[in-house]
Amino acid sequence: FQTEQNEVEIWATNDQTEAVDAEVRLRLLSFSGAVLGEMDLSARVKAGSALLLRRLSVDELAPERTGVFAVLDMVVGSTVFRNEHAFAPWKSCPLPVADVKCRVVERADGQLAVGVRTDAPVFYLALDAQGVRGSFDDNGFTLLPDEERFVSFNCKESAISAQHLASALRVQHLRSTYL
Repeated sequence: FQTEQNEVEIWATNDQTEAVDAEVRLRLLSFSGAVLGEMDLSARVKAGSALLLRRLSVDELAPERTGVFAVLDMVVGSTVFRNEHAFAPWKSCPLPVADVKCRVVERADGQLAVGVRTDAPVFYLALDAQGVRGSFDDNGFTLLPDEERFVSFNCKESAISAQHLASALRVQHLRSTYL
């Protein structure tokens, strides 16, 4: 988080009962998706604790606050946690118009999932299946170019086909809400 002292503090929290080894990577990106810099902040985090991984100057990280954003990825075991940080209010940042592509797949267990890709960074991406009772297992996430994220759909009615879900699918993200 960004402090009043013009610093960014990066913390790792472990609410588990055993220490964990966290692989942590901080990246600075332009709003076009170009990686401008990155650093490794990996650490061992004690059980039931929070650890300050690094304190960095905002002036050094983002001299032009509206031109960059930070992405923090932390991997613990097989779980990936992601957080992003804008150095200025989102409305001041040049969010690109992104081409978001979705594909519906049927998993081996019969459950449907949506694979989502984009050509530019999107923030707070949310999926909706209009007219279909159900929910996605994740929504409101950041997606970067050259990534594909699969989101499971939990249907609350009789089984539907991949084609039916694909036709009902709607995608929204922060930039798409701008008038």
